[in-house]
Amino acid sequence: MDNLGNLSAHLYIGCDTGLLKGIRLPAGSIANTATDSASESLVNKDRAVDVLFAENASDAPHSLHSHKLRLCLKNRDIVCLNVADAEEPFARLSVDGGEGRFVGGGMVERNTVTAVESGHIFVNEGMQRSKNVASAGVGLARFIQGRNNPKYFASGGRENHLKLWDLSAPASPVFTAKNLPDDKLRLTVPTFIRALSFRPSSDDRIILTATGYHQVQLYDTRVQRRPLRSFTYGEDPLTSLDVSPHNPDAILLANRLGKVALFDWRGTKALPVRAFTGSQGSVKQALFHPREAGVFGVIGMDRYLRVYRQEQKAPVKEVYLKSQPLCLLWTDEVVKSWNSDDEPTDSVDEQVADTKRKISEPDEDDGVWNTMQTVDDQKRPVTTKITRQKPRKKSKLKD
Repeated sequence: MDNLGNLSAHLYIGCDTGLLKGIRLPAGSIANTATDSASESLVNKDRAVDVLFAENASDAPHSLHSHKLRLCLKNRDIVCLNVADAEEPFARLSVDGGEGRFVGGGMVERNTVTAVESGHIFVNEGMQRSKNVASAGVGLARFIQGRNNPKYFASGGRENHLKLWDLSAPASPVFTAKNLPDDKLRLTVPTFIRALSFRPSSDDRIILTATGYHQVQLYDTRVQRRPLRSFTYGEDPLTSLDVSPHNPDAILLANRLGKVALFDWRGTKALPVRAFTGSQGSVKQALFHPREAGVFGVIGMDRYLRVYRQEQKAPVKEVYLKSQPLCLLWTDEVVKSWNSDDEPTDSVDEQVADTKRKISEPDEDDGVWNTMQTVDDQKRPVTTKITRQKPRKKSKLKD
């Protein structure tokens, strides 16, 4: 594989409009790539990018080491895209079976592994058709690949407990979590896993979960089936969870109200180390940079990408995306300077090659303005004459 330094983007974002956005920092420049070159329309929400991962995710599934990406779309297609070669045509895979949208995936050698909301786990061997190899249960919400062992995957969802899978023997999970004990009223404690993350330096045996009931739980699959530790954050459902690859005790959480906070497992009171400002809506994903310590990106419903350094509360960079982002993937390229004036400009040949497949994106609101009738300023406004009526005289009463 070529070195990532040849790539022109620091991170890639999949959007609900079917576009893949490559963003260069600190300038915040955006290059849009359509996932359907045959379509005349730029925006195609049937091809929304639900899941995004690198083709060689066996090294690090949350970062990009090569030029090739796999995009899992809403219409159940998987697009193989070479971001370095604009002339290379798309390669497409199709996933048949199950119901719902993609909830996660990864690469195991040359095989593409994906899962859908109905719980079906599929494997595409090379460019062949998909095979259903296992079922993780209905209501699946997340399906992620291990950091160190590419054959390990974790799954969970609504009333769907945490499971650890070994794709070398996918018939049954190697670990299935057990629900918490009943509450004081002897009622079953509900389960809704919204986000998952493997803890670094744990041989993919320690897994953290964030739930829709604002709980964070830590499981050690080598010790017991119930969580070893847990705490709650806020009163709103958690939507994103990530563990720093440079510090296994640093946990990044985000919820439906747009609150983003950094926690440390070594604390006893489960209080955030720092809360970050800027997000104005539900956070879709918050993800640490794989190589630059303390740097992470946040995307959400307000259509902004915000890049933070954990030493300060405010974002160091904000980029308006026009489309609603759904997933985020960092590259391994380090931002050399956060001053946009220091950003080097590309050569003329690189700029021409970069625009062969990358296109400008119209705002989604443009269609609303185009359908409105224009007002002719030359026409004189219609005036109405208002006449005042004289008050009636009071008649005198006769004695």
